[in-house]
Amino acid sequence: MFSKEALNFLRDLLKLNSRAKAKAFLIFVIYFILINIVTYIVMTIDKKLARKDKKRIPENVLFTLAILGGGLGAIYSMKRHAHKTKKKSFTIGMPITAALNVMALAFEILVVYIY
Repeated sequence: MFSKEALNFLRDLLKLNSRAKAKAFLIFVIYFILINIVTYIVMTIDKKLARKDKKRIPENVLFTLAILGGGLGAIYSMKRHAHKTKKKSFTIGMPITAALNVMALAFEILVVYIY
């Protein structure tokens, strides 16, 4: 299921001392916050472009940002601006990506605080 390199990375991460784990966790949290802000802004820009009937941001870019960690920002933008709320790929896909993002964050918390 996981590649050998991924398993080795996780094994090495678990061996880090608590200071190094805390630093890695802080970097992860900052990344998570920033990618969600960027995703929210990009989705908001796409909505403004849609209102002006201009060239839009491709959907694959929006989904890529969500998969890279911006799922919560995408959902917030969808709800706040009523954007992409009629497209099934977004109403189903974005909550799934957000759930995967939250699971990744939960895994990071487990690695830092439990192991």
